[in-house]
Amino acid sequence: MRRNYLARIGKKRQHVLMHLMRYGNAGLAELMQRFASPSTRKTDFRRRVLGLLLDTGIIVSDGADTYAPNEEWRTALENVRMLTNEDEAARLQKERHQRQRKAYRERNIIKPEPVPEPPQVDDMRQDWQHHPDGCVCRECSQRFGRVIGEHVRGCRCKECHHARRTGKARKAGYLRLAPERPSKPDGQQYHSLSCSCAECDIPMPKFVRPYAGSGVA
Repeated sequence: MRRNYLARIGKKRQHVLMHLMRYGNAGLAELMQRFASPSTRKTDFRRRVLGLLLDTGIIVSDGADTYAPNEEWRTALENVRMLTNEDEAARLQKERHQRQRKAYRERNIIKPEPVPEPPQVDDMRQDWQHHPDGCVCRECSQRFGRVIGEHVRGCRCKECHHARRTGKARKAGYLRLAPERPSKPDGQQYHSLSCSCAECDIPMPKFVRPYAGSGVA
């Protein structure tokens, strides 16, 4: 549910009210001379400073730019403070300042936790068919097996992808161990990267492929 915004009285309006209580009433020119800058326009001062006091019934106007405190100004002021939850906001502000002071005093005692490194993931922005020969990303390793040797130019594995993102030069001669080549069920063969069959051109999504141990052809 949308609620109408109600601003707090603030210190400037407080001083305006105190000035009116001291002198009984005051005109717009007198209030602007005391509480506004030389470049402030009358319409802006009347709307931004005096508007809230008039709308909440704290002060009244005779229609000739003369303002005076309302007889029930204290009741109106307490209603505004209750509607804006001023006491609770003051309590929360006091607690926040206490936490900030404590954190400043203990700034050399409590060390911040190190920022974790971003997760390293394979660069799969392109389909695996476009990966270079010798790529050691998970998809290529699953289909063609891993090979021993240096990373090829344009490799899409997580180490190369992370090095390109962070701008760090990859160590030359980085080797990957070659585990046993995985076997495909039902005598299926692995296709090369240059294969243009229907399965390679339009590969099936992984969620519709049968699990290798399910026995489904």
